[in-house]
Amino acid sequence: MIKRILCHKVFHLRGYYSNAPISLFFFYQRNICYRQFANVHRIIHCDKDVSRCFIWNTVEAMRLERNSMRTMENTWMTALARVEGIWQTIGNFPICFGGPDNLKKCRFSKSIMGYHIVLFIISAGIFISAILEVEFLSRMDYIVMTITMIIRSLSALVCYFLNSSIWIFYHKDFIDAMEFLASQNLILQQLGCRMDYSLCFKMVRTYVYGTLTTVAVLLIYDCYTSMSTWASESPLMVCQWIFFTIPSVIQVITPTIFGSLVIILGVHFREVNTKLMAIRDRANSSPPKVIELSNDCAEGVRLIAKIHYNLCKIGKFLNWMFNGFFVVIVATAFIILSSSLYFIFYEVVKPEETNYLSIGSYISWQITTAAPMIATVVICNWTSNQAEHTGKLIHEIHIESTESKLYQIIRSLSLQLHHQKVEFSGAGLFPINSSLLQTMIGNMTTSLVILIQFQPSLN
Repeated sequence: MIKRILCHKVFHLRGYYSNAPISLFFFYQRNICYRQFANVHRIIHCDKDVSRCFIWNTVEAMRLERNSMRTMENTWMTALARVEGIWQTIGNFPICFGGPDNLKKCRFSKSIMGYHIVLFIISAGIFISAILEVEFLSRMDYIVMTITMIIRSLSALVCYFLNSSIWIFYHKDFIDAMEFLASQNLILQQLGCRMDYSLCFKMVRTYVYGTLTTVAVLLIYDCYTSMSTWASESPLMVCQWIFFTIPSVIQVITPTIFGSLVIILGVHFREVNTKLMAIRDRANSSPPKVIELSNDCAEGVRLIAKIHYNLCKIGKFLNWMFNGFFVVIVATAFIILSSSLYFIFYEVVKPEETNYLSIGSYISWQITTAAPMIATVVICNWTSNQAEHTGKLIHEIHIESTESKLYQIIRSLSLQLHHQKVEFSGAGLFPINSSLLQTMIGNMTTSLVILIQFQPSLN
């Protein structure tokens, strides 16, 4: 009624007739309704667009996060997946690593394990038959050569057996350890770290492919010298040589599995140290009061302590898993290296014509025995140094107040680093570090001098 009176007054002043305000009122009401409907329609469309955009952005963010998580968890697994074919073909690694699109990232392959067992049975049978043949022993020049050949082949078979036993009984523990290692990337992500796996790729590929190339060259030479010695190129002889050589190849290649996993640990420790250096620089460049009141540095150090502890735990498990393998390798390496050096000395000083093919064979023995040990020692030393470097960095953070949260966390981490270390050894009998090589060189020199002094008796 009020609207009608107002409209009547307005149109009466403009000279409209009495029925004009009524029609204008309905037009006014209809216009208002139309505008309200248009606004509601626009709001509904805007809400739909906003909801659609929100849902789309949410789904896209979840997809990107899921892909990022898969990439973070599978990147180092991808590094192993690129070389696992070599290990599986040889028959000493029945574990398969899936790609980023494979939800089951690490699994045990029964078919590869069966292939592994078949190769071991055939190789063991050929070794036993060769030892029982008198002709095989009569081809040896003297007793030292015979003993060395038997020990070398027997140690390779023992390593083959230990490798098979590891995967049969402990493959579930290994898969759990790999999944636990993959979960550490989540902690690194909380720290704001973006792992640069290019170094990991380069080190693993260089290590594995370099070892494989060296073994392939030495195998070609060994095949040539064997066929020349036995004066036979029959297919049966070639097959026997292949299966007789497989245990020795596995003895050389298996340390690359352990070494690759230790390299991955070292890369993780290196990334942790990089983040810790950033925290150190930030803490030392900020006023003491700001550091005491801020929880960012304290939370970062707490996460670093957590991932450092977990990485040390994984390193101890890997060391325990390959304990027996390295004990056999080191125990037989002393005999093989000392004897092969003596054989080279004997070939050089003997009055008869020097057999250069035999010297080449002895050198190949030394390479296949010493190279895996040296590479393993270098890798273990590098990883241990990366883990120990965390302790040096943590003590470079300057804190004035002993009551601050950061000080308490650093103190706790210092105690943890003192008791939880990454140290590799062979069942606790010897450390796998530079001291092992020094001890081996000293013992080899002593034994070589003894063999040379007793040369007439040995002949």
